[in-house]
Amino acid sequence: MPQHVGRPGTLRRWLMALAAAALVLGLTACGSPPGGARPGRMQITLLGLNDFHGNLQPPGLSVNAADAGEAPRPVAAGGAAHLAALVAAERAAHPHTAVVVAGDLIGASPLVSSLFLDEPTIEAMNLIGLDFASTGNHEYDQGWHELKRMQDGGCERYTAKTPCQLSHPFKGARFRYLTANTLRRDGSTLFAPTAVKFFEQDGVRIGVGFIGLTLRNTPHMVRASGVQGLRFTDEADAANARIPALRAQGADVIVVLIHEAAKAASRCRTRAARASRATSCPSCGACPAPWTW
Repeated sequence: MPQHVGRPGTLRRWLMALAAAALVLGLTACGSPPGGARPGRMQITLLGLNDFHGNLQPPGLSVNAADAGEAPRPVAAGGAAHLAALVAAERAAHPHTAVVVAGDLIGASPLVSSLFLDEPTIEAMNLIGLDFASTGNHEYDQGWHELKRMQDGGCERYTAKTPCQLSHPFKGARFRYLTANTLRRDGSTLFAPTAVKFFEQDGVRIGVGFIGLTLRNTPHMVRASGVQGLRFTDEADAANARIPALRAQGADVIVVLIHEAAKAASRCRTRAARASRATSCPSCGACPAPWTW
């Protein structure tokens, strides 16, 4: 049976959302480790983030949260420091963890980041240990050449602002942007379309594949000069075209990262129901967690 990803609906702006999901993967078909022992399952945790927008400083806000068996209490939230502490705690508790972003990590940022062309946000995410990111519309605010500099580093000037004011040279992102449906004139993708992260336990190896997508109506949301020379193809077609290669690379589970939110979790579930049973729900701000089967 072919594997397909359902098409997303209309983009809606959401504030930063952080969701964690445990992918409990059966290992029966994955081979036996030496000695014949086989773990019953492997827990893989995905930490998903979107719409960070360079908010490095804590906003002085809190959310109500509770540990098991305890009453909800205010917990400080927002800013790179709180995010880093949360990610570190999750990694300590769950060794098989990937940290991903579904768009708008940079752009439309406060002065603490935008004054320095969002280089501080990229460096903060390097320290946090981000793995992969798809691009949202705001990644293109300063043009795609500047976005390439965010990935690759360097001090070439593409805007009115001076790059490398804090770090000289700026070394770029250690995480990887993924853009399966963002094409240049020659048909190549702006960044790598996909990636696979492998996790090992008791001699068994599980691959989680990631497909990065950008909404195809992005050119209508940004300055024309920012995406000149790029075209954004159908999201679902681009994702489906990448599944066979990801499987060949060893991906047992496939996760789509797309800057698409929804009115409610039920809408995300509906969209997920249209996706392949081997592909998780697109990571989006309104989903309580990336959905898997």
